[in-house]
Amino acid sequence: MEKLTYIVIDESGAMHQKENDYFIIAGFLTKQIYSIKSVHKKLEKEIRDKYAYLKKYNELKGAFLKSYQKIEMLNKLLKVPTTVPIAIVVDKKHVVKRKNHDENIKYNYFLQTLLHFLLTNFSYLFLDEIIELILDNRNVSVGSLNSLEDYLNAELGLKYDKKFKVHYRNSKEHREVQMADLISNTLFGYYNYRVKNSTYRKIPAFRNTILSKFPYNAFEEPKAIQNVVNSYKSD
Repeated sequence: MEKLTYIVIDESGAMHQKENDYFIIAGFLTKQIYSIKSVHKKLEKEIRDKYAYLKKYNELKGAFLKSYQKIEMLNKLLKVPTTVPIAIVVDKKHVVKRKNHDENIKYNYFLQTLLHFLLTNFSYLFLDEIIELILDNRNVSVGSLNSLEDYLNAELGLKYDKKFKVHYRNSKEHREVQMADLISNTLFGYYNYRVKNSTYRKIPAFRNTILSKFPYNAFEEPKAIQNVVNSYKSD
């Protein structure tokens, strides 16, 4: 059986949205994808049994959950061995607006930037030759290339001696993508709303988040701290 490093990714917000300042691409890397699915299945049953109103949702997206519910799930999910949260936070005011650069091209560029950051600075996490990248199927490949998989193997595979395999998954049917949604949604709230008692700060495993920022030199951390209810939507 092939030894794989899995990277599961989702995004929160959008480059064209004017109401928030930061765009988030986030998720996690792991070697134990099946353990993630098993733990998530157990947690979903527990949380639906505990909070009856959640039974109306087909999928427990981060936008539907309260802060304490996200904390309850992520504190347990991120304890699965070899699992590390990862993200790139984009300060949107520094992104050049061009008519021929649509959302998909920008998404793939920032995803490639995150992967380059990981492989350059955390190579010890990628001892396996094959990296299996799992993405929410809302995203499509770069239009100018045959596929995102070809793009990544051309840009990063040769340089780092890795082989990328890209899979698009429907989050309703794949628990690992639902977990990535929880992570990206929590980071979205931390950067765009900056509440005092942020959900992000209440999840110990987030202290180990591998976080890339764009642009590297001009990135500006949000300064305002608002006293608002820590419940928000990202899409």
